[in-house]
Amino acid sequence: ANAIAHLLLNSDKLAASPDDKLAAHFTGNKEKWRKGYDALAAKLAKFGADVALSPNRTYINLQRGSKKFGIVQVASAERLDIGIKLKGVAPTARLEAAGAWNAMVTHRVRIDDPKQIDAEVVAWLKQAYAAAA
Repeated sequence: ANAIAHLLLNSDKLAASPDDKLAAHFTGNKEKWRKGYDALAAKLAKFGADVALSPNRTYINLQRGSKKFGIVQVASAERLDIGIKLKGVAPTARLEAAGAWNAMVTHRVRIDDPKQIDAEVVAWLKQAYAAAA
C-alpha cells in the first residue's frame, strides 16, 4: 500500500521527460548554471557518439554507453560540482578526492563560476571517458 501511495503521489516525477528532468536542475536561482552546463555538454558530445547525459532527480549522469564516467550536480546558486571517475589519479588542490560526497566517482571539482568549466576540467572528463571504454 505504501508503494502504491508513493507512486500516486509522485507520478508527475516518474513521467517527466529527460528534458524536464534536466530543466529541473536549473530552476530559480540555479538558472545561471545552464549556459555553462550546455557548453560543457557540447564539448562532451565531441568525445564520441556513445556519450549520454542522463539527468535524474539529484544530478546528471555522464555516461559512455552504460558506464558512468562522471556526474554534474548543481549544488546551489553559488556552486556546481563535477564528479569525475579517475581511478589511480592523485587528488590536487582543484581535483579533490570525492570522499563521502559521492561514492560513484573518485574526484570532485567545485565550480564557483561558469568560467571555471575550462580546458583542464574537460581534459579530466576526457580521461575518465577514455577509461570507461
